[in-house]
Amino acid sequence: VEATPTPVAAEAPTPAEATPPPAVPAAIAPVPAGESPATGPAAEPESLEARIGSRWLLYVGVAAIVVATSYFVKLAFDSRWITETMRVVIGGAGGLALAWVGGRFVRAGFAAYGQMLIGGGVAILYLAVYAAFNFYGLVGQPAAFGLMLAVTVFAAWVADRHRSQGLAVMAVGGGFLTPFLVGGRTNAQAPLFGYDAILVAGTAALARRRDWPILNLVGYWLTVVTVGGWLVAFYTPEAYVRTVLFLTLFCALFTYILAQHRAAAGPLARGTRLVLATAPPIYYAISVVLLYPHSLALLLFLIAATVAGLIACRRLGSRWGAVALWLAVWLPLLAWVNARADASWLLAGSTVVLSLYALHLVAHLDRLHPDFALRALSRSRRSASREGGHGDGALRAADVALLHLNGLGAYALLYDLLAGWHLDWLAAVAVLMAAWHAYLATLVRRWQDEAPAHVAAVAVTLTAVALAIWTGGPPLVIGWAFEAAALTGLGLRREREWLRLTGAALMGLAAVRLLVLLFAPIDVHYVVGLNARVATTLVVAALFSGLGFLHRWRGGPLAARTARDAEFFALAAHLLFLVMVTSEINAFFELRGGGRPAALARAASLAVAWTLQGVALVRLGLSRRSRRLRVAGGIALLVAAMWPFAGRLALVPALWLSALAGLAPPAGYVVFVNARAAAALVLIAALYGVAAMHARMRRGLGRGGGVAVATAILAASVVTLGLLSGEISAFWVLRGQAGPGAFEFARQLSLSTAWAAYAAALIAVGIRRRYPPIRYFAIGTFLATIVKVLAVDLSELERLYRVLSVAALGLLLLVASFLYQRFRDRLKPEPPELE
Repeated sequence: VEATPTPVAAEAPTPAEATPPPAVPAAIAPVPAGESPATGPAAEPESLEARIGSRWLLYVGVAAIVVATSYFVKLAFDSRWITETMRVVIGGAGGLALAWVGGRFVRAGFAAYGQMLIGGGVAILYLAVYAAFNFYGLVGQPAAFGLMLAVTVFAAWVADRHRSQGLAVMAVGGGFLTPFLVGGRTNAQAPLFGYDAILVAGTAALARRRDWPILNLVGYWLTVVTVGGWLVAFYTPEAYVRTVLFLTLFCALFTYILAQHRAAAGPLARGTRLVLATAPPIYYAISVVLLYPHSLALLLFLIAATVAGLIACRRLGSRWGAVALWLAVWLPLLAWVNARADASWLLAGSTVVLSLYALHLVAHLDRLHPDFALRALSRSRRSASREGGHGDGALRAADVALLHLNGLGAYALLYDLLAGWHLDWLAAVAVLMAAWHAYLATLVRRWQDEAPAHVAAVAVTLTAVALAIWTGGPPLVIGWAFEAAALTGLGLRREREWLRLTGAALMGLAAVRLLVLLFAPIDVHYVVGLNARVATTLVVAALFSGLGFLHRWRGGPLAARTARDAEFFALAAHLLFLVMVTSEINAFFELRGGGRPAALARAASLAVAWTLQGVALVRLGLSRRSRRLRVAGGIALLVAAMWPFAGRLALVPALWLSALAGLAPPAGYVVFVNARAAAALVLIAALYGVAAMHARMRRGLGRGGGVAVATAILAASVVTLGLLSGEISAFWVLRGQAGPGAFEFARQLSLSTAWAAYAAALIAVGIRRRYPPIRYFAIGTFLATIVKVLAVDLSELERLYRVLSVAALGLLLLVASFLYQRFRDRLKPEPPELE
C-alpha cells in the first residue's frame, strides 16, 4: 500500500463485503425440522400488522379451536350422541391429531404456527385424561396419574425436539399439576415429594440442554407452592424427620442448579440466580421451625447446617456468608437456650455451642492460613511453623466481625445456658475462654499481624466479664463496653473507619444499657455509693475518657475527624458520671424518706451536682477549644438553675416566686442556712467562675467570649437578687407565722430596699470595672424597683412604711446617679477584660 499525503479515507470493503450476496428467492423455502429461518443482520423489525397477523391471530385461533372443541363436546354430551368412553377417546385422538398436524407445520418451516398447534393438542390431552378420571371414573388414580405423566413426557419430548421453550413450560406446569388433578385431598407425602424431586431433576436437565433458565424458575416456584400447600394442609409434628429430609433433597437440587448457572450470562440468567439463591435460606428457616419442638434434632441440624454452610462459603470464597451463617445458627440456638433448655440439656447444649464455636474458628483460621486444617492433622505445630505457610494476609471486615462474634457469642450462649443452674460457673467459664483466646492470639501471630489484636481484645472483654461477675456487676454492660472500646481502639490504630464507627456505635449501646440500669428500681438493701451500678458507671466512663484521649492525640489521615469525635467521648463520660450521681442522690433520699424538707434537700443536692458538672464541662471545653463542650456545660448549668424544688418550681423561679408571692417555707427552715440557699450560692459561684474562665480566654474565643462573660455575669446577678429576695421574704413570713404584727409591710419595704441597694452596688461595680452589662442590669433593677414602689408599696403599705420605701429608693437612686456623674470618664463603650 503506497503512502499518500492525503487524509486517510474510509476503510476499503473486505472481499466478503465487496462481493454482493446471491439473490434470495421471494418465496420462503421450507426449513428443516429443528431449525429456524436465518435472518440477515440488516433484517427490519417486524411491523405491528405482521405481529397481529402472524401471532395474535394465531393465539386467538388456537384458543377458539379449544373453546369450540369444548362446546362441541358439551353439545355431544348433552345430546347423548356419544358415550362417555367415546368422548374421552375422541378427545385424546383430537389432541394427538392436533399435535401431529402441528409437528407437520414445524417441519414445513412454520415453527411458531406448528408449536402453537402442538400446545393446543397437549392441552386437549390433559383435558381428556382429567375428564376420564374425575368426571366419568373410567380409569383409576394410578392409571390417570400414568396417563398424565405420559402426556407430560410427550410434551417435554416435543419441546426438546422442536426447541420450543413455550411447550417446555407447558410440560413443566402440567407435570406439577398432575398430582393435584388426580390426587384429590389424600395425604401422600412420599409419592408427591418423590415425584416432584424427579420432575425438578428432569426440568433442570432440559433447561441445561437447551439453555432455558426460565424452566428452572417455573420449577422452583411450583415446588415452593407444592411444598407450602402440603405443609399447610397435611403436616403433623410426627412427620418432621421425613419432611426435613425431603426439604433437604429439594434444597440440594436447587443448589446444584444454582451452581450450574454461575457462569451463565444475560439478564434472565442473573435473575434466575437471584431467585434460586433464596432456596437455602427458605429451606433453613422452614427446617428450624419444624425442628424447634424437637431439641435433639434441632441441635444436630444446626451442626450439620454449620458444616455445610462453611464448606459452601469456602468454595465460594464468601467471607460475609460465614458471618450470615453464624448469625443464622446463633439466633435459633439462643432462642432454644432461653425457652426450651433445662438442666438435663446442660451437657448437650454446651457441647453443641463449643462445637459450633470450634467449627467457625477452624474455618476462620483456615482462611488466615489456607493449609491450617491439613497441617494440623498431618504435622506438628513446630514443623508447620518452620515451613512458614501464610494465608492471604488480608483481614477484611467480615473476618474482624466473625473473630469478635464467634468468641463473645459462644460465651453468651454458655452464659444463658448456665445462668439458671450454675451461677458459680459463669466467671470460671469466662476466665477459661479468656485464657484460650490469649493463647490463640499468640498462635495466629505467626500468620497475620492484625488478627492477634482482635483475638486479644476478645480475651480482655471476657476477663472484664469475669471480673464483673465476681464483683456482682452487670456482665452485659461491662462486656459491651470493653468490646466496644477494643473495636474503637483497633479501628483507630489500623485507620479502619468502619471498625472505629462500629465500636463507637456499640459503645453507645452499652451506654444506653447502663442508663437503663441506673434508673432501675432499688431495694431496701441498696448501699448508696458502694454498689455495682456506681462501679460499672465508673468503668464505662473511664473507657469513654480513654477513647477520648486516644482520639484527641491521634494523627494521620483521620486526625481532623478524630479530634471532633474526642469531644463526643469526653462529653459521654461526663454525662454518664452526672447521671450516676443523680441516680445515687435519688436513691439516698428514696431510702431515707421524709417530707418536704427532705425533698428540698434532695433537689438542692441535684442542683449542686449538675452545677459542678456544668462547670467541669465548660472548663474542659475552654481548655480544648471546643464549643460543643462549652454549650453542654451551659445546658447543665441551665438545668441546675431550673431544677424543681420540693414539687414546686425550679430553683431560680422558686426563689423569685417565694419573694413575690410570699410563700411559706417548710417547717424547720433557717434563713440563709438551708439547702435552697446553699444550692443558689453554689450556682452563683459557678456562674462567676465560668465568667472568669471565659474572661481569661476571651482573646482566643473572639466576640463569643465577651457574650459568654456577659451572659454568665448577668445570670449570676439574677440568681443573687433572687436569693436575697427569697430569703428576705422567708424571714418576714416566718416572723409573721410566729405572732401577729405588720410583717407584710416590713417584707415589702425590705424587698424594695434590697433591690435598690443591690442595683446601686452593681452600678458601682460596673463603673469601677468599666463593664456596661452590669450597669445595664442595675438600671433594669432600678426600673423594676420603681414599678414595685409605685404599684405595690404606695397602695398597700402603711404610711410609715410607704415613706421609708420611697425614701430608700430615692436615696439609692441619688447614689447611683452620683456614681455616674462622678466616674463619667470610666464609662467606655469597649470595656477592658476582667481580671
